[in-house]
Amino acid sequence: MSYDFLGESEPRTLIVYGLVTNPATVSGDMPPMPPDASFMLSNRFAVVLPSSPPLRLSSPGWIDISPVQAVDIQSSEDLNTMCRDRIMNRTSPFSKPVRSFLECYFRFIDSVLATDAPKEGLAAYRDWVFSAWLPMPHAQVLLPPDADDGPKFAEADVVFWAAGRLVVVMIEGTSMPLPSTRQRLAFLAERHPQAALVLIPQERIENSDLGFPIDLFPEKFSRICENVALPYGPYHPPVLMDKLDKQADAALAPIFAPPRPAPDRRPKEII
Repeated sequence: MSYDFLGESEPRTLIVYGLVTNPATVSGDMPPMPPDASFMLSNRFAVVLPSSPPLRLSSPGWIDISPVQAVDIQSSEDLNTMCRDRIMNRTSPFSKPVRSFLECYFRFIDSVLATDAPKEGLAAYRDWVFSAWLPMPHAQVLLPPDADDGPKFAEADVVFWAAGRLVVVMIEGTSMPLPSTRQRLAFLAERHPQAALVLIPQERIENSDLGFPIDLFPEKFSRICENVALPYGPYHPPVLMDKLDKQADAALAPIFAPPRPAPDRRPKEII
């Protein structure tokens, strides 16, 4: 299966992220995308379509929490800490600007929740943290195929799939990229229909007093709770999802879990 964000019939964007040395190896080992899937997400890659729902901390697949690990999670605070630790663990310890950006982003999410998260209903306002956009550090976005060469990737410090936009974050002033690296990033920014390139001066990240540079991001980037019926964590036990799906907007179901057939409630024949 080819992944081409400029494809006429089925445009798909492949994002390889985390501590990956060779993104072509990841793309070559990927399973095929199911025809009825709205997106694919793992701890190393994401595939999105123009119609895909946003990728959030609540999106299944990226964190890989096993049932055994889930037993140790006693609160939403524990789960939130685990989510943030997993993201930081997929960021190079030598990439201080990227790590500083992620820490700044997490503080920004906390501040948004304090003012914008729903305060009514069964969920505590801090549970809405899992509606935050999923940051994908050290992202490499596959460019359209080139008949004369192998796969090429545009590199970015962090990528989000948020509110229908491919938000490509680059922190300026950290290094001098190669000309080929700049050309591929420019191609992505200019040709990807949903791309929004965000260039952040390094001093905006290093100075915590300046806060998160939301003024450089697309308008809807701060609206993390918009169009979310209920807050979910990224671990979705089947029994829990059966209960929550009845309460959540059916249109949002693809965001949180693949659709499941309705249970058979017909009376059983007694023998």
